[in-house]
Amino acid sequence: MRMNERQASAIQDVFRKLAFVDTEPVDLPNSGIDWQETVEIIYRLFTLRWMEFWPQKEITDEDIWEYCRNLARYDPDADLYLKSQEFDRWWGYYWLTHINLTSKGELFYFKYFDPEVVNSAEDDNAVNPTFIDHLESIFEENDMPWGKIFFPVQSIE
Repeated sequence: MRMNERQASAIQDVFRKLAFVDTEPVDLPNSGIDWQETVEIIYRLFTLRWMEFWPQKEITDEDIWEYCRNLARYDPDADLYLKSQEFDRWWGYYWLTHINLTSKGELFYFKYFDPEVVNSAEDDNAVNPTFIDHLESIFEENDMPWGKIFFPVQSIE
């Protein structure tokens, strides 16, 4: 497993949120992943076509690249009261867009995620190794191994 336990547990929670809850990118760090990891998981899930914007709209690989590049520039924890109106508008555009899993993403989640592994554990953040191993394998098969940074975060002022 390339992911550490915190990352693996958080990624499981990201999948749960995307499958069951009306979610925005700004909600994902609440799962326990940081800004960099949020941008990277969004990129990977969009690239695999496991995630989509809601309402649905057709997106290209170029659109995904541009979207994630901008997520990496707008700090999700920015104090919007201290920023310009233009910054606020773009921050909202990138971080408050509704996202969810596609049926392909849900199929992966429900096929490999075993809730009993988590439910039977004493720790609420228990990792389901089979799920994470499959996820990491798919990332690697698609030249997106976990740990490879595609969009280094750097806040614009």
